[in-house]
Amino acid sequence: MNRKHEKTNFCSCENGAGADKPLNANQIMPDGEWVVAKKKPINIKAKKIYKKFYVNTLQGPINGRPGDYLVIGSFGERYIVSDEIFKSTYDILGNL
Repeated sequence: MNRKHEKTNFCSCENGAGADKPLNANQIMPDGEWVVAKKKPINIKAKKIYKKFYVNTLQGPINGRPGDYLVIGSFGERYIVSDEIFKSTYDILGNL
């Protein structure tokens, strides 16, 4: 996938010592009950692109490679998904 993801290991929230000091997620939620949840299925539109392309996404312009999928989300947002990620994440339901 061409999209850049920023990984953070902290949350910023009020902690008594200072509202702007980052806290590790384990410090925020060390105890208490967790729930098991399943992400709701959302239908998207997707098209496999066989040449280099780019798309303006919510994060800015992103370059796609041959074989990547151009995906249009349920709110019209556009993004690129690599073939490998697409095949492991999505089931094709049919043609439009």
